[in-house]
Amino acid sequence: HRTCSQVFRVDDKLYCTDAQSTAYQYPLTDAKISNSGPDGPTIKVPLDGTVYKLESGEVLEWCPADNPLRGVLGMLKKDQPRVDLRTYKVELTERGTIIINVSL
Repeated sequence: HRTCSQVFRVDDKLYCTDAQSTAYQYPLTDAKISNSGPDGPTIKVPLDGTVYKLESGEVLEWCPADNPLRGVLGMLKKDQPRVDLRTYKVELTERGTIIINVSL
């Protein structure tokens, strides 16, 4: 089983998730990071607008219809359950090495 992961840095903390969104398997490399809400750091998928909580991977907003393309994508997913993003424990060693625990 192969796992592709994405590491995000918010302030001085690292977060690690699967590398693709759960709605459309879109790469999270260009996800917008926000650290201004009550839910802590979040990421927003550029394609479908889904918002995930970085700490837990919980879906906070699922495929919102906030523009014409996302309206179509949201309609395709409206009857499907929200799927949280898998997260992994991550640490940065004193030498600058990133260690990700991907135990399943």
